[in-house]
Amino acid sequence: MNATRIRQWFKPGQAAKTTPKAGLHPKKRMLSVLWGVQEVLYWELVPENTTITGGTMYRAQLNKLAAEIKSKGLQRGKIYMLQR
Repeated sequence: MNATRIRQWFKPGQAAKTTPKAGLHPKKRMLSVLWGVQEVLYWELVPENTTITGGTMYRAQLNKLAAEIKSKGLQRGKIYMLQR
């Protein structure tokens, strides 16, 4: 995000109004997407201020993915997981 500065007109010797800089690190959120060969099967916008450690959230997402696969009737054969 580029902040626009406002032009200021002032007389000699008069101090300019200060303009604070925008935050260097705006709030960011993580999008977790799990997909199959043909389409996105499950996506979740991770809540703000959430620390992802140890795999608890990852396991919960895999459980939700399994339920989504079952509800879509995609339970044909084996499901292979690729982790990077």
